[in-house]
Amino acid sequence: MKKQAAAAQLRPPRGALHCLSAFTIDIVQIASHVARLPISTSFAHSMAQSQLSCPYGGGPPTNTDVSGVGVRFSFYLQTLFLSLLCARSSEISEIMNALYTLMFTNMAMAVTALILGFEAQPEISFPDGLVISYLLSLSTLAIVVSFPACARHSLNDKKLTVFFILHCLAVFGWGFSLLISAPTFGNAPLCNSNAVVAIFHPFRALPAGRVIGLLGVCLALIFVVLLLLKDHMAWAGTVVPVWILRRVTIQISDGSGQSVDAIDDPDSVSVRPGSRGPASYPSRQEYQSQRDGRATVQQGYDLQIMWPMILNMSVTLVLWIPAVVNTELLIRWNNLTSAAGSSSWQFGQVRLSSSWSLSMRRVNNFEVLPMFLVVLPLIDLINSFRKHGIKTSHRALEVSAP
Repeated sequence: MKKQAAAAQLRPPRGALHCLSAFTIDIVQIASHVARLPISTSFAHSMAQSQLSCPYGGGPPTNTDVSGVGVRFSFYLQTLFLSLLCARSSEISEIMNALYTLMFTNMAMAVTALILGFEAQPEISFPDGLVISYLLSLSTLAIVVSFPACARHSLNDKKLTVFFILHCLAVFGWGFSLLISAPTFGNAPLCNSNAVVAIFHPFRALPAGRVIGLLGVCLALIFVVLLLLKDHMAWAGTVVPVWILRRVTIQISDGSGQSVDAIDDPDSVSVRPGSRGPASYPSRQEYQSQRDGRATVQQGYDLQIMWPMILNMSVTLVLWIPAVVNTELLIRWNNLTSAAGSSSWQFGQVRLSSSWSLSMRRVNNFEVLPMFLVVLPLIDLINSFRKHGIKTSHRALEVSAP
């Protein structure tokens, strides 16, 4: 009797078993019903068909001429150095060197991608085009953000504006060309349906990513046009009419009380200076009393650190790191690998041979160009921090006793 009672206690109630079995049957029925849906089966069939039709197992082999390790590192470091220079440097020449270098790199990348992607036998794939677009977006954003630093130094250079317009034509021309011809772009159009875009998560590049990309490029183009119009209007407003540009002469009296004759000029205007009395200095007793009164005020220690600059650099790193991570995730999730027998370091990239010496794969590849483009901004950044550090520039006040 005791054993039967214990078994009865361990045995779940009949109602619980009935509910569990009914729930299991419902789950199986729902799963089987979903498996028979035409939408899900067509989606799975399209995925399997795209993988079968694509001649490559994952993604097509990447072209290291435009998306290799050295090219990516060059873009990453140039954008970072330019942003840090804009936050720290007090000399416009240092900012302009990094700015022109990055714009030149962007234009070279966009023109190279247009040539390699739209020739008779394309040499880059659609995932390569996505990597190029990510790099150009990151660097273009850094260029636009650097303009307030140029305005802070009262720079109004027409050459910079013209160069920026040419840069925008190349970058936006590449962006629209890639998005319009996305389904058939590149040397492996059958693999384009497998391409994904990365924003901390893989998303299908076609067709949703294409629509969002077109919308983003259009909004960016409108923003750049408005920025150029604002800059042009501000420059036009600073033009001073000729009738205002007249020399102003001041009558200066010499020691004898007689005024010095001004230069005869029909366009000159005579302005009499205001009366200036002799400068008054406090006596020793007044100075001592003022110093004793100030001595009672307890002032805290100032570290003389430019906290706004530290904040700008922190924001720069917070925005720069996710952009780099998403670009690398894009390469990983698209399964981009180097072609068999080719090195990952080509086209302007420093490639070491087995004897640890620089080697050239092709004569016309300018092997060391992208990585050496980082040297000049890096030198300017190091010199700027060695000169100014992270502290504010202050003047030593000299007080001389009468």
